[in-house]
Amino acid sequence: MKTVKLLFATLFAGATIATQAQTITGKLTDETHTPLEYANVVLLNPGDSTFIQGTVTNTNGDFTIDKVNGKTYILKASSVGYETTYKNCQSGHIGTLILKSDAVTLQETVITAHRPTYKMKGNALVTNVANSLLSTAGTANDVLTHIPFVQGDNGDFTVFGKGTPLIYLNGRQLRDLSELARLSSKDIQSVEVITNPGAEYDVTVKSIIKIKTVKPQGEGFSTNVNAGIIQDHNFNHYEQLNMNYRHGGLDVFANLYFSRMGNYQEQKDKHYIEVDTTWNHRSEMDMNAISYSLNTEGGFNYMIDSNHSLGARYTFNRSPKSHLDMTSDYEIAANGNFYDRQHYDYDWNNNDFSHRVNAYYLGTVGKLGIDFNADYYSGETRQYQNVLETSEEYEDRHVTTSNLNDNRLYAAKLVLTHPIGKGELKAGAEYSNTRRISRYENPQNYLPETDNKIKEEKLAGFAEFAIALGQLQASAGLRYEHVTSEYLDKGKRVEEQSRNYDNLFPNISLAMPVGKTQLSLSYTAKTRRPSYNELSSNLQYDDRFTYEGGNPNLKPATIHDITLMGSYQWIQLFVSYQQRRDAIEFVAESYDKNPAITLFTRKNFDKIEELNTGLVLSPKFGIWEPSLSLQMQQPFFKNITMGEWKHFNRPIFSGRLDNNFRFSKTFTGNLTMFYSTKGNTSIMLMKPNQGVNISLNKTFMDERLNVNLHVNDIFASQRSSYIIYGDCMQFEKWNYSDTRNIQLSVRYKFNSTRSKYRGTGAANEEMNRL
Repeated sequence: MKTVKLLFATLFAGATIATQAQTITGKLTDETHTPLEYANVVLLNPGDSTFIQGTVTNTNGDFTIDKVNGKTYILKASSVGYETTYKNCQSGHIGTLILKSDAVTLQETVITAHRPTYKMKGNALVTNVANSLLSTAGTANDVLTHIPFVQGDNGDFTVFGKGTPLIYLNGRQLRDLSELARLSSKDIQSVEVITNPGAEYDVTVKSIIKIKTVKPQGEGFSTNVNAGIIQDHNFNHYEQLNMNYRHGGLDVFANLYFSRMGNYQEQKDKHYIEVDTTWNHRSEMDMNAISYSLNTEGGFNYMIDSNHSLGARYTFNRSPKSHLDMTSDYEIAANGNFYDRQHYDYDWNNNDFSHRVNAYYLGTVGKLGIDFNADYYSGETRQYQNVLETSEEYEDRHVTTSNLNDNRLYAAKLVLTHPIGKGELKAGAEYSNTRRISRYENPQNYLPETDNKIKEEKLAGFAEFAIALGQLQASAGLRYEHVTSEYLDKGKRVEEQSRNYDNLFPNISLAMPVGKTQLSLSYTAKTRRPSYNELSSNLQYDDRFTYEGGNPNLKPATIHDITLMGSYQWIQLFVSYQQRRDAIEFVAESYDKNPAITLFTRKNFDKIEELNTGLVLSPKFGIWEPSLSLQMQQPFFKNITMGEWKHFNRPIFSGRLDNNFRFSKTFTGNLTMFYSTKGNTSIMLMKPNQGVNISLNKTFMDERLNVNLHVNDIFASQRSSYIIYGDCMQFEKWNYSDTRNIQLSVRYKFNSTRSKYRGTGAANEEMNRL
């Protein structure tokens, strides 16, 4: 009996302890009700303010502190750039705490806490833009050109070693990348570069760029007017009008953008083909393209309370006219003897339009976070080609083609988050339904006509768990995708090109400090699905000896990626190793109907490996804030050219020096110099490239008026030149692409506010494939 009583007493004591061991939960937001992620939350003893325990908020701003009793504590919440908040609390849910911006007003001068320029967050590098020299760069395009490990300009960006990223703005994926040119750098809070995205994202996505803007200010009606001119070989201009009305939780917005842009190129080619006849072509080309673009969008966002918001956005894009004129002169030799001289007049006309609707709901029910997005997309592109060929020795040709692409997409995505112990579980599902119709016609029958339809359904489920164990932050996830693809040629199903895929893709990430150094190690398994253009049966007519086209037999590639990142004060390190199975690569092959014609297309290779390393040094010296980026891209690849195996293993070394100057609070400048060496990528040997850019930025009228001047490629030294090695050919190209220009932009804000829209979109990578 004593034993039974002792057992009951032990169980009762355990139950009492379990009852007393409770949790404290809550949420942190800023003054605009935007969740504050990775903010510090600690419990203090009310008697002597000694530390008891603590945690950090998750991506939704939620926090949970375990193993507390019914006593009263002091809860301290803090985040860099915000005022620290204290609250007396007991166990249970304490609601939402709002942290105010850490700024004071003194004689109409705002002094804001300066945040670190760079910080590691898991396997991501975060660059704080607000209150730094980057905030004076001009536009989001200009900011991204100065972000570590990001390369490119004017909406065409890549993450070093990771390819083209998806770009998000306040959680909304940018479908129209020209929007980057419409976003002022002064409105950007931070830029986050994720080098190994987890299970939440489509497995074709190898990098993410997230842009977060500064918090919205004020209520009522606001207008933002922006206009600019660009002078190169063409006179280019753009105009933008943003309107916003805010009252309480309701946010209504409308934007209008129009541009007229031109691009001029000079090109010189040498084309060597060795088949039954040895051909040598030399050509010189001049190209000039003019395009007009109209973008309109409108929508609303309604924040019901700090835990629930919903909204919808409609976007219409229209390019009523895109026109390319090109002339070229060819001199052709066969077996060392003169064969022909040819003159080409090319005339391309494009027009396209697209509609997109996005609706979202973002909320929190208890500890459960809910993020739901639904998308509808439809678009059409039409291209007409008219080529007049004049030959000295043979018949003249008149080649006309028309190409229609009609796209439609339905998609939905649901993401749920919930804290579990000291970690957070994120799980969800994604569905997309895509249809693409492609028709290609050539009345002269130089090229085959096609009438294709591709229908694809994708269903994906994923789960990812992240936890902080002391200083170690760990996450692991798994994504399952089921894809059904049907390929129809003239209405008939083609079995060998209609495929089903069922795949699992794991990911894992570890991050922790070692001394004062932040380190992150991550592994992901990804895939690269061919785009719909790459799967097309269409052929583009370049000249009598050159075609371009897709390959309907392409298989998806599987990519294994291991990435190490490190951050120590103003030093950033990046190392990535990739192995690609069934790699999709650009190739130059003999056209099966005439081996003297070169066909540029894509094909699968069994295995390709690549090593990428990068180092960024960003010290500060008074008004001078330099940033030196050093990168190396080392491929391991071989292919048959001229009947022999050729290794394409020559690394590319590149460097960029950003010299940022803060002459005064309202006047800043930048001088950028960059250089890249000769090296291999795919079957190409890239030629050296270099350039020098300069920019000046000045604000007036208490920062309501901003004037930005850019002078790009001052010495006209930038080139896109390379040598392509094919199975029985070699193609050498020298190119100048109108990179030297002067840009002047003027932006004026009337009672400026910014939309609170928080939709993220669904099936974003599928729309990229379209």
